[in-house]
Amino acid sequence: MSHVKELLLQVQREMLENERFKSLIVYYDVDPV
Repeated sequence: MSHVKELLLQVQREMLENERFKSLIVYYDVDPV
């Protein structure tokens, strides 16, 4: 059970990191410079 919880936490962490990268990409795309 704990192993599954660890996997879920890892996936959640990766998703958060992906969201962070997406926001960075969006900022760069929106930036006119």
